[in-house]
Amino acid sequence: MNLDYAFFYDNLWYFHDRLKQGSFALWNPFNILGKQAVYGNAISVSIFTPLLHFIGVTLSSFHFIHIAGTFLALTSVYVAARVLGYDRYYSFLPMIVLLTGGYRYYISYDHLATFLFLYPIAIAALLRFMLHDDNIVKLDRYLAVSLLLSLAFLGLRVELQVYAYVFIFIVFAVYGLYSPVGRLSQGKAWVKYALFCSGVIITVLLANVFQLPLLANSMRENSRISGAIGYHILLDRMYIRYLIVSVINQPCLVASVVFFLMSRKITTDRFSGRTVFVASMIAGLAFVLILAYKTSMGSLMSVAYKSTGVCVVIAMVSSSIKRSLSPAVALLYSAVSFLGLYVTDYSAEHWIVNRDAHNFFMNPFLAGFMVLGSLNLYLKSRTWLLIVLAAFHFVGESVVFLSYYLLGIPWLASRASIMELPVQTVIIMESFLFCVRMAGNAPDLLMNFRVFARATKGRSVAVLLSIKRNTARMAGFACIVMAFLLIKPVLIPFDGNAQKYVKCFPFSENPSFVINEWQNEAVRVSQEIRGSRTGVNPLKRVRIEDDVLSFAVDRMAYRYLPTYSKVLNTAPIWTSEFPVSFMEIMNASSAVPDRIKGFTLPHAELSPLVQGFFYKYWTARGMKGKDFMSLNTYLDDVLILPHKNDDIVLREIMAEEGSQTNRAFVSDRVVVLGNQRDEYAYLKDHLEAGGRLQEWITTSDHAFRGDFGEDIHKNLPLRSETIFEEDSPERVVIRAKTNKESFLALMDTFSSGWKAHVNGVEARVYRGYLGTRFVHLQPGTSTVVFEYSLAGLRTCMIASLCVWILLIILGIVRVVRGRLSRRCARLAAEDET
Repeated sequence: MNLDYAFFYDNLWYFHDRLKQGSFALWNPFNILGKQAVYGNAISVSIFTPLLHFIGVTLSSFHFIHIAGTFLALTSVYVAARVLGYDRYYSFLPMIVLLTGGYRYYISYDHLATFLFLYPIAIAALLRFMLHDDNIVKLDRYLAVSLLLSLAFLGLRVELQVYAYVFIFIVFAVYGLYSPVGRLSQGKAWVKYALFCSGVIITVLLANVFQLPLLANSMRENSRISGAIGYHILLDRMYIRYLIVSVINQPCLVASVVFFLMSRKITTDRFSGRTVFVASMIAGLAFVLILAYKTSMGSLMSVAYKSTGVCVVIAMVSSSIKRSLSPAVALLYSAVSFLGLYVTDYSAEHWIVNRDAHNFFMNPFLAGFMVLGSLNLYLKSRTWLLIVLAAFHFVGESVVFLSYYLLGIPWLASRASIMELPVQTVIIMESFLFCVRMAGNAPDLLMNFRVFARATKGRSVAVLLSIKRNTARMAGFACIVMAFLLIKPVLIPFDGNAQKYVKCFPFSENPSFVINEWQNEAVRVSQEIRGSRTGVNPLKRVRIEDDVLSFAVDRMAYRYLPTYSKVLNTAPIWTSEFPVSFMEIMNASSAVPDRIKGFTLPHAELSPLVQGFFYKYWTARGMKGKDFMSLNTYLDDVLILPHKNDDIVLREIMAEEGSQTNRAFVSDRVVVLGNQRDEYAYLKDHLEAGGRLQEWITTSDHAFRGDFGEDIHKNLPLRSETIFEEDSPERVVIRAKTNKESFLALMDTFSSGWKAHVNGVEARVYRGYLGTRFVHLQPGTSTVVFEYSLAGLRTCMIASLCVWILLIILGIVRVVRGRLSRRCARLAAEDET
């Protein structure tokens, strides 16, 4: 890819500018721009793409698609709950939880629309087949599961597929080892089942094998994936502590609470006030202790946020325990329950990711419901309990951190938590159902209409009991939801004002928001380019003041911060997404910006409406200009550092307005140096002496040394002309005219995926100017075509297409045969009569 296009292509300016000029890289999951495989599900993306032709590509259309995609994904979560057999009223619970702030991460980002869609439905169908069918090893079950999972993974990012495959493997393993029907204990049946599971996974892999070249290209061309195995992490004290406390201890604690409650034989008798009093005192004491411990380390709201949910859960569970339970047993239960819930919140997400768990996994209040939901699942089926406990921890935590630390793949915990939504949906369903079932035990917590009616002999309550069954259930559901909404401010540790976040969600027709400075500047330059240069990038890039956005305050971030321009058709370029060649350009420079001052702005991937809200909030509180080392930043923000160093070499390589360098030019002089640092030193001395970049092409490419051997310097005066004929993400066409043998240099990044043809004949692309590219020209007029391609992509796409055709044919044959058999049976029955 070249510098004109963002490697991580879902930023606002690339959306606003390039997409309107005809490049559909943002919404086309099969675009081969050298990105990290594919971004979102191909089906949901395809639904939105045609709308852009009618509504136009503007910020407003971005908001519209964000809203539509969010509710599309929420609908898929609702359908998944219905497929699992939950009531039509209670199936709305996950949607309400998602919208009320506890899962604000999924709402604020576009992940819901691009990641989920069919995935929850596919997982729900798989679980329904396995837990409600005596024998899943059938052809129709194989076709149904394979088709659903293949459609769900079509175009899905590779790391998300890894999480999903691990989850599916856990489901298959648990069902095989502990089948509710007990048929898999026999040898032959187990072999058939293993072949069935292997066939499903292999089929889904082959149906999406076209992504493997994209992943391989990502590992080769950018620094995001190291590809090296870090065995040393297995001996790291921090990681061992995480494994023991979070992965092993946490599910064991939750399971111990479940089995403990089962051993006490939970009953529907009235609760004991003494038990609730003891449990509440224990929870209160724990709250005070944590508050005292945390006050010097964090904010008061953060402590209340972590502890209040635990207190509520302990009180709710304790209220349902048999009243003969002694205070000593209640003390033991409360201590174990509190410890388990605290570990749920304060695990590796805080130690390693350095963020609280509410950003990625369950909110402490909802994590507390793991005990309730697991208990209800245990009452239904032990298989359910094992699947939920295993999947929630090993998929969401072990896989993501093992892949990050052991394999060097920075796949975020946030994306793993998204793939856990089907499991979290089940837990939420079961938790609230458990609360409803236990409502008769706790008239002080949830109104027990029968007890209240007997106590007051009131006729109004008796009338409520006579309402039809569905209406009564909906009313009870509404009461539970209202109770949940009352404690909603606790779910967001943002000065306790959860409603502020809801206001910034785009429900209104004309939302008012303030886009930040770089967005305003990007839109202005985008309109200027389209208005003055007919949509084709000029030989000079437009100069914009260089504010650099960085994810974190660490050494790695500062290695790649020196000069770059926003006119690379990207608002920010994020440090972890740089192509290797661009990083090599940056690493060759010694320029480092001043690390003293900075200010925060919302994350560029965040919804613009939410960005505007947080930007206004921070500006009103004087956040701008503070020492960034002391900032207690919020969830979705980045750090902006002003440039203090203007690197003359990097400015010329960027070919910005105000520089002496064009984006493409012809030169007849090439100097061969040992490495890229030598190139940088040579160019710096040459430019500081008053020279121009195009006077000498520097290269340390071994291929050039093998073809030409030494420096090239022609005495004949050079006369040349270059014209851009086509400029798109995967294809750049330049017409060059020269009077002698020379070289065409293009100030776009070098990578092995770029191929060049000069007058229809393939030519070798050399790396020059630290990390750009140039080709050899003969005298006369030449048409140079740079095209980007991925090795093996066509073969893998053909393989995927064959698998899809085979699945469709088998599905059609299965449907036709089923109809024929039913018709024959009907005709046979008519003949007998």
